[in-house]
Amino acid sequence: MVTRTPSELTICLPGDLDDLQRRRSAELIFEAGRGYYDLIAAQRAVVEAQIAKQIGQSGTELENVFIVLADSEVAGLHACVSTEVLPYVMMEGSLRLIRGFESAVRKAFLARLHQARPALPSLPERSLYLARMAVADGFRGGGIATLLMEDFFQRRSYETSYCLHVLTENTSAVGFYSRLGFESFGEERSGFQAMYRTPDEVG
Repeated sequence: MVTRTPSELTICLPGDLDDLQRRRSAELIFEAGRGYYDLIAAQRAVVEAQIAKQIGQSGTELENVFIVLADSEVAGLHACVSTEVLPYVMMEGSLRLIRGFESAVRKAFLARLHQARPALPSLPERSLYLARMAVADGFRGGGIATLLMEDFFQRRSYETSYCLHVLTENTSAVGFYSRLGFESFGEERSGFQAMYRTPDEVG
């Protein structure tokens, strides 16, 4: 259980990170996106190095990343993107992510990605999508996840709802999002459930 109080926590942008904080953020992003990043047949450290380069990069799903720092330590983060541009930034992000890998790795990843993406449930239109959300091990149970979600809710511009994908078997995550007012959307597919919440439900 983290003992720091919320007043000691700050939310920063990728440009404010030093090299160590960026690497730690990349580790958390990898953990939050295991089903996606595991499609790359390369060592985890190499994939994380590519993720670190992509954090805050325009035109990808990691463009809008918000990091919670406890003193100088990365405690958690979230990334968000509008569903209006989600298909484009996901593909562009995927292409940039694998640019540094050899041809066989790139081809295998894109083939696996092509098979996996149709298995994701559909999302509401004009929604703000929670692309990544993670809390560092030493900070779980200390309110970081709630702080991250409060920040996520404030990032809306014209979107009419908030949405996310969650592993159906991750019952603690499903319960957490449900307590924040998220409801299931559409049918569960291949182990994933889409969830949404309207802005009117944000307190």
